[in-house]
Amino acid sequence: VVIHNQTGFLAPEKEVDALVEHLEWLVMNPTGWRKMLDTGRNHIDKNYCAKMQGVKLANSYSELVKPCKKIAS
Repeated sequence: VVIHNQTGFLAPEKEVDALVEHLEWLVMNPTGWRKMLDTGRNHIDKNYCAKMQGVKLANSYSELVKPCKKIAS
C-alpha cells in the first residue's frame, strides 16, 4: 500500500535510525507531509475501494475460466 517517498516512507525492520530520519523529514517539511498525505489518500481511494476490488476480482475469475471455456468449446 505504501509507495516509498510518494505515499509514505518505508524503513527497514529494526532500523530505528531510518525511522527517525523519516519522522524528522515529516516534522521539518509540513508541505511535503501534506502532499504525501493527499497522494496516499488518493492512491487508496483509486486502487483499494470496494468497487475497484470487485472489478479486479471479477477480472481474475474471468481469466481463470478462459482455459475452461476453450476446452468446453
